[in-house]
Amino acid sequence: MYYPHMSIDEKAIKRGHKYATILSDPDTGCILELGLGRGYRETRDLVGRTILEANRAEVVTFTSDMWAPYTSVWKELLKQSKFIHDSFHLIKMPNAGIDKVRRREAKK
Repeated sequence: MYYPHMSIDEKAIKRGHKYATILSDPDTGCILELGLGRGYRETRDLVGRTILEANRAEVVTFTSDMWAPYTSVWKELLKQSKFIHDSFHLIKMPNAGIDKVRRREAKK
Protein backbone atom coordinates (compact mmCIF):
# COMPACT_ATOMS: atom_id res chain seq x y z
CA MET A 1 0.00 0.00 0.00
CA TYR A 2 1.00 3.62 -0.43
CA TYR A 3 1.48 5.72 2.71
CA PRO A 4 3.30 9.00 1.97
CA HIS A 5 3.24 10.07 5.62
CA MET A 6 3.71 7.81 8.61
CA SER A 7 3.84 8.27 12.38
CA ILE A 8 5.09 5.83 14.98
CA ASP A 9 4.57 5.85 18.73
CA GLU A 10 4.12 3.45 21.61
CA LYS A 11 1.32 2.86 24.08
CA ALA A 12 1.64 1.12 27.44
CA ILE A 13 -0.65 -1.90 27.45
CA LYS A 14 0.21 -3.58 30.76
CA ARG A 15 2.05 -2.84 33.96
CA GLY A 16 5.72 -3.68 33.98
CA HIS A 17 6.75 -1.86 30.81
CA LYS A 18 4.68 -3.81 28.28
CA TYR A 19 4.13 -1.75 25.14
CA ALA A 20 2.48 -1.83 21.75
CA THR A 21 3.95 0.14 18.87
CA ILE A 22 1.46 1.91 16.66
CA LEU A 23 2.16 2.87 13.05
CA SER A 24 -0.38 5.39 11.82
CA ASP A 25 -1.21 7.85 9.06
CA PRO A 26 -0.93 11.36 10.55
CA ASP A 27 -3.17 12.83 7.84
CA THR A 28 -6.16 10.61 8.62
CA GLY A 29 -5.33 9.39 12.13
CA CYS A 30 -5.93 5.82 10.97
CA ILE A 31 -3.86 3.03 12.43
CA LEU A 32 -1.87 1.27 9.71
CA GLU A 33 -0.42 -1.51 11.82
CA LEU A 34 0.06 -2.47 15.45
CA GLY A 35 2.84 -4.56 16.96
CA LEU A 36 3.79 -5.78 20.42
CA GLY A 37 6.96 -4.37 21.96
CA ARG A 38 8.89 -1.23 21.17
CA GLY A 39 12.44 -2.46 20.73
CA TYR A 40 14.52 -2.28 17.58
CA ARG A 41 13.68 -5.78 16.34
CA GLU A 42 9.93 -5.42 16.93
CA THR A 43 9.88 -1.98 15.30
CA ARG A 44 11.88 -3.16 12.29
CA ASP A 45 9.51 -6.10 11.79
CA LEU A 46 6.47 -3.82 12.12
CA VAL A 47 7.69 -1.27 9.57
CA GLY A 48 9.06 -4.00 7.29
CA ARG A 49 5.76 -5.87 7.06
CA THR A 50 3.70 -2.68 6.70
CA ILE A 51 5.78 -0.99 4.01
CA LEU A 52 7.15 -3.40 1.47
CA GLU A 53 10.67 -2.73 0.23
CA ALA A 54 9.37 -1.77 -3.22
CA ASN A 55 7.14 0.96 -1.69
CA ARG A 56 9.56 2.45 0.85
CA ALA A 57 10.83 5.11 -1.56
CA GLU A 58 7.29 6.52 -1.68
CA VAL A 59 7.28 7.43 2.03
CA VAL A 60 7.79 11.21 2.22
CA THR A 61 7.73 11.84 5.99
CA PHE A 62 8.26 9.70 9.07
CA THR A 63 7.18 11.25 12.38
CA SER A 64 8.44 9.90 15.68
CA ASP A 65 9.50 10.78 19.18
CA MET A 66 13.18 10.51 20.07
CA TRP A 67 13.09 6.81 21.01
CA ALA A 68 16.35 5.32 19.67
CA PRO A 69 14.87 2.15 18.11
CA TYR A 70 12.45 4.24 16.04
CA THR A 71 15.26 6.47 14.82
CA SER A 72 17.42 3.45 13.98
CA VAL A 73 14.67 1.77 11.99
CA TRP A 74 14.04 5.00 10.06
CA LYS A 75 17.76 5.22 9.21
CA GLU A 76 17.78 1.61 8.05
CA LEU A 77 14.50 1.33 6.16
CA LEU A 78 13.16 4.80 5.37
CA LYS A 79 16.15 7.16 5.31
CA GLN A 80 15.03 8.65 1.98
CA SER A 81 12.04 10.16 3.81
CA LYS A 82 12.17 13.27 5.97
CA PHE A 83 12.37 12.47 9.70
CA ILE A 84 10.13 14.69 11.82
CA HIS A 85 10.25 14.80 15.62
CA ASP A 86 6.70 14.96 16.93
CA SER A 87 5.70 18.30 18.38
CA PHE A 88 4.43 16.85 21.67
CA HIS A 89 7.91 15.68 22.66
CA LEU A 90 9.65 18.77 21.31
CA ILE A 91 7.46 20.96 23.52
CA LYS A 92 7.53 18.60 26.51
CA MET A 93 11.32 18.60 26.90
CA PRO A 94 11.93 22.35 27.33
CA ASN A 95 8.80 22.69 29.47
CA ALA A 96 10.15 20.02 31.83
CA GLY A 97 13.45 21.90 32.06
CA ILE A 98 11.71 25.19 32.76
CA ASP A 99 9.57 23.54 35.44
CA LYS A 100 12.68 22.05 37.08
CA VAL A 101 14.32 25.49 37.25
CA ARG A 102 11.10 27.07 38.51
CA ARG A 103 10.83 24.53 41.34
CA ARG A 104 14.46 25.02 42.30
CA GLU A 105 14.01 28.82 42.34
CA ALA A 106 10.80 28.54 44.39
CA LYS A 107 12.67 26.65 47.12
CA LYS A 108 15.15 29.51 47.53
